[in-house]
Amino acid sequence: MTTRNGTLDDAVRTGTDPEAVAAPGRVPPLAVLVRAAAIGLATGARSTSATAALVLTTTSSDPAPLDRVASVPARIVAGLAAAGELVADKLPVAPPRTDPTGLLPRLLLAPVAAAAADRRDGAGPDGWTALDALVATASAAASALGGVRLRAALQRRLGSDLPGAIAEDVLAATLAWVGSRRAPGPRATPGT
Repeated sequence: MTTRNGTLDDAVRTGTDPEAVAAPGRVPPLAVLVRAAAIGLATGARSTSATAALVLTTTSSDPAPLDRVASVPARIVAGLAAAGELVADKLPVAPPRTDPTGLLPRLLLAPVAAAAADRRDGAGPDGWTALDALVATASAAASALGGVRLRAALQRRLGSDLPGAIAEDVLAATLAWVGSRRAPGPRATPGT
């Protein structure tokens, strides 16, 4: 019997849990969940950040339907949406991200972006994709709610909202970059 880390005999002989380690060339499920969390955290901070990063890193050789977003117009729209959000976030008229109009898009975009990253890396819709979507959604909610509190604390301490907003921009961009990176191999699943 083959498991994620070789044969069942190998797992028994080495005392390794056959479901805990990925086979060579396969990405451990934990790494994929960390990527989903990064996507969710980025989306919670800036709703378009992870989606824009995925669009910008997708190629025409990726599986359908993602290959369609590898076009120049799609990249321009994604870049403009992300840049527009970065500017709009600094305006005093920007609605709070904890209002339904700010929170709902984050909670919808995060699981879509996580599932798209899975699909781009060759994973089919399965239980792991659902778990990735759930992790991304929970991370987006935590980031949206926690980010507001951290930014308010920085504003009280520094006397201005701008340093916290810029720090949040940098963090969201970094998390979006981490989340949009391609997995180095196929995802390990039980029985592979």
